[in-house]
Amino acid sequence: MKNSGMKAGDKVVHLARTYDAAVFLHRCDRVFLQDVTVHASPGAAFCPLLCGRVEVVDCHVRLHPSSNRWLSTDADGIHCRGVREGILVDQCSFEGMADDAINIHSSPIPVLDALSPTELVVQKLHYTLEEGDLVQVMDSEACQSRGEATALELEELPDRWAYRLVLDKPVTGIRTGQNFAVSDNLYNLSEAGTGSVVRGSHFKSFRGRGVLLSCHGCLVERNIFEVREGWGVVLFHESTRWAEGPLARDIEIKDNVFRERGGSQPAILAMAVKRDGRISRSREMRNLTITGNRFLDLEAPAILLNACSDVLIRDNLLIHSPSMTRALSPEASLVLNDCDGVKMDEAWKTPVVGGEKPECGLLDRTTDPISPASSIP
Repeated sequence: MKNSGMKAGDKVVHLARTYDAAVFLHRCDRVFLQDVTVHASPGAAFCPLLCGRVEVVDCHVRLHPSSNRWLSTDADGIHCRGVREGILVDQCSFEGMADDAINIHSSPIPVLDALSPTELVVQKLHYTLEEGDLVQVMDSEACQSRGEATALELEELPDRWAYRLVLDKPVTGIRTGQNFAVSDNLYNLSEAGTGSVVRGSHFKSFRGRGVLLSCHGCLVERNIFEVREGWGVVLFHESTRWAEGPLARDIEIKDNVFRERGGSQPAILAMAVKRDGRISRSREMRNLTITGNRFLDLEAPAILLNACSDVLIRDNLLIHSPSMTRALSPEASLVLNDCDGVKMDEAWKTPVVGGEKPECGLLDRTTDPISPASSIP
């Protein structure tokens, strides 16, 4: 606090967060929410947990016009965990939250014992697991997959808080432990939000990330990001604090507008952090498509990808408006660290590795062709 420069008389916010939500959905299916506005919550605004298909259309998290509150919710706008058929977020807006706007992920399943390469004892936690589900076994020390298999049998063990799980194919080298922060972990790919779509929404000023993805098969398109801290779409994983997963793959980010508001974080970021605090080099984040996006007046890199593979970056525009008074990013507009199989068009034909000074990659425009933020295409 001393380093922050805080002094007597400064205004501060203290979170009184709970795990409640204004709209909480648990083990529901075929849920359609429309025209719902949340002005305040001690936790998230919308929290679909272990559901089937969820659609959130024309819903909004915003500060009440007659209130002097600085926050709307004390946690995420939409915290989506373990949804089997994906979530649709369409024509929504997010403002004033104390955390991320949207977080889509599944939960770690700790491996307590490996009885054989096909027979495991896994801890009960906040997930669903059914026979026939596809699971991924992750080396959580290195953030790297050990393999994927189908759940053949699932038996509740009466003498411990656990299941016996039989897989259809062997997975070797599994590290066991008493909780997800020390063991290897399973991620149920059948409840990891595959098929989710975030479309036509407006991400305004709040603390945290715009769309946080630890899932497979998600489309983020035609949104406007004006996030206070800078980051709009983030693919992220860490193995100890929350261990939200799996590592993102098959993600398409297209036709979005990223408009800076002084944030220091990249507009699009991909990163997995190992248990020793270092960035993983596993290249498990793969099959990423980043096309047709517009980045206006950035103070940080537009795109920063760490250890990704099979990436397409095409038809994106960086725009420096004449009214820009802040300094542009001192780093490259595109930073690729330890990536493989990246295809780019001429706009970024000279990629910059490790944050060196860019030789190209910035396209200047004398006018701002972006439509007003209130007009979402």
